[in-house]
Amino acid sequence: MSPPEMLTFWIYCQTMTDSSPMSHVTTRSTVMSDHDMIDITLTINPTSASHSHINLFDTNDFRSNDFQRADFDKLNESLESVDWRDLRESCSFEEFPALFIETVHGICQANVPLKKPRTGKPFSYNWLRRKKAKA
Repeated sequence: MSPPEMLTFWIYCQTMTDSSPMSHVTTRSTVMSDHDMIDITLTINPTSASHSHINLFDTNDFRSNDFQRADFDKLNESLESVDWRDLRESCSFEEFPALFIETVHGICQANVPLKKPRTGKPFSYNWLRRKKAKA
């Protein structure tokens, strides 16, 4: 299966789920490129106000940490102070990944400031606004 066919198949599978935001997917060849054009019809309006007010900022997630403003010296000291061998031996092999992630996340929360949640309309919708303005 070629990469375009795999992408088309993946998108098709996504449309078959009940929670998929895509309702219809078509592909067609173009005369100006060797790539196929993929048209996707969405079941939601990405510019609607109801979607722009959803707060996706989760403080219990690594993505909420602002690593650009982090004090890496302090972070490295905290990571080096953990007895990783003792931590590994304190639980079963299956439980260790969750304990490892929990430990690293706790250290990051203690030493890395949180990002500030974005306000206003999402930046990712700017291309839709530009497209609408051109029309």
